[in-house]
Amino acid sequence: MERRLDIQELIRLRRFAAFMILQYGPEFGFVLDRLECMIETAQKDDPTVKALRIMAELNDVTPLQSEKRLMLIADHKT
Repeated sequence: MERRLDIQELIRLRRFAAFMILQYGPEFGFVLDRLECMIETAQKDDPTVKALRIMAELNDVTPLQSEKRLMLIADHKT
């Protein structure tokens, strides 16, 4: 049975892989590459990560644009 790792576990494993490379040599680089691919895939699939990315984009918007977005959201709810 295959168990999916969550993003936080993958990030911890990525740190460990980086340690392995620095401690024991670049031949462990394939582990880091694989973990980074897994993290990227997990972030694409995770709705929480997507929502956080959208909220970060909204924080980068000027206040006037942000107010317009809020009005559009309010109009959509009614």
